[in-house]
Amino acid sequence: MNRLGGPIAMLLLAVFGWMVAFAFVYPKGARLMPVAVGLVGAALCLLQIAVDLGAARRNRMGRYFRAAPKLGRPELHDAGMPKLGAHTLSSEIAMWASFLAFIAGLLAFGFYVAVPALLFFFLWRQAGTRFATATMAAAGGLIAMALIFGTLFGFELFPGLVWPALLRSLPGS
Repeated sequence: MNRLGGPIAMLLLAVFGWMVAFAFVYPKGARLMPVAVGLVGAALCLLQIAVDLGAARRNRMGRYFRAAPKLGRPELHDAGMPKLGAHTLSSEIAMWASFLAFIAGLLAFGFYVAVPALLFFFLWRQAGTRFATATMAAAGGLIAMALIFGTLFGFELFPGLVWPALLRSLPGS
């Protein structure tokens, strides 16, 4: 670890904290970017400080304890196989199809439909969580997104191309 790593992370944490605090004097439409950048930066600084503290503690305790064996199941991975190739083609195609479906869903139906759908399908299919857990996470993501962007910042997310066209086509509108 670099000797200056901890103090620099603390200085940057103070800068990001100031950025977030000062952003609330801006008008409603102008505070989104400084708050978003400041919160992400502060979170990364806190993570760096935690990593540095953990490394310092491990170095101090290293003379009393030995390292645990590697976690996971390394026997499932063949060390002789290349990382990319014909054996990864199907998962690469699935990843690109998911990405393109998300972009298409975002353009067609907007953030409030596409983001929870992406979260749900990733957790249910790729991560293997239960259906109810994936549904609750998607609903939680939708609520968090609506509260953060709609209520806190007063920021209107892209509604998609289908919903406005559908609403315009209804009689009486």
